Formats: sequence, structure tokens, C-alpha cells
Amino acid sequence: MSLQTGSTASAPLRAGVIAGSIAAIVASAVNLPLEAPTDTLFNAATVTMAALLAGAMAGLLWRGLESNLRRQPLFALAVFIAFVVTASSAIVLDEQVNRAASYIVPLAAIVLGIVGSLTPLLSRL
Repeated sequence: MSLQTGSTASAPLRAGVIAGSIAAIVASAVNLPLEAPTDTLFNAATVTMAALLAGAMAGLLWRGLESNLRRQPLFALAVFIAFVVTASSAIVLDEQVNRAASYIVPLAAIVLGIVGSLTPLLSRL
């Protein structure tokens, strides 16, 4: 009798969500001393939601690359591209919302760094 709670196919998604949850805790703690451009849009709740979404997306991507021989480098490249797009968007947004880039870029680096490194590791467990 197996004690496995889910199928093997859901392991990468579960790993991504767990990685996103860990990233959400760290990013929310780092968020506290940062001065948010606007408290209604940029706060611990939105940071947590973004981290969980990033984790879920990373899990789906990791599962989608399962049969690819270059899975790890392609996953790392996708996480890097996600960071570049996020940082670029934050810089553009900084022209409209003061201090947006100084708030978003460090949090994006933390979230994507944690999610990008933990998702492959956790999916093996």
C-alpha cells in the first residue's frame, strides 16, 4: 500500500507552490522595511500573491519541460527572462509611480531566485 498523496505528474506543480510559499515568507519579511510607492497596490498581500503565482508558474514550466533533455538550462533561462521582464517593467513603471523599481526589483530577485532554485530540488522529493 502506497502512502503517496498525489500523482507523480503533480509533483512539479506542488514543488513550485511550496517554493513560492517559501519565497512569499522571505519576500514578505523583506517587504516590511521597504518603502512602498503606494500602500494600496504594493503591500505584503500583493507580494505574497505574486510569489505564489511565480511558484505555480515555475511548477507548471518544470512539469512542461519534463521530457526535454535540456530541462535545467531552459528552466534557468526562463526564470532569468522572467526577472528581466519584471525588472524592465518596473523601470518603465518607475516613470509613472515613484520608487516602483527600487521596491519591485529586489523583491523580484528574491522571489525568482528562491522559486527558480527550489522548484527543481523540491520536485525530486
